[in-house]
Amino acid sequence: MNLHDYDITTMAKEAGIEEGREQGLEQGRVEGIEEARIEAAKNLLKMNKLSHEEIAQADNLPLRKVQELAEEIAAEKNQQNK
Repeated sequence: MNLHDYDITTMAKEAGIEEGREQGLEQGRVEGIEEARIEAAKNLLKMNKLSHEEIAQADNLPLRKVQELAEEIAAEKNQQNK
């Protein structure tokens, strides 16, 4: 391997590492946003002021996800009352 080949290989590796880093950061942002939406929906469910449909719309979550969260909260309450 000559110096030119080494430079190209090194540059390609560095570019790959940078691309992977950027993809990881983007995935982290997406996951963070999703976690924040879920946490907000849980808080709204606990307040018991809005319908599941309204919470789904407000937090941009599927209705089924809000229903699942409501079931989880109900199960937690039942467990605490035992």
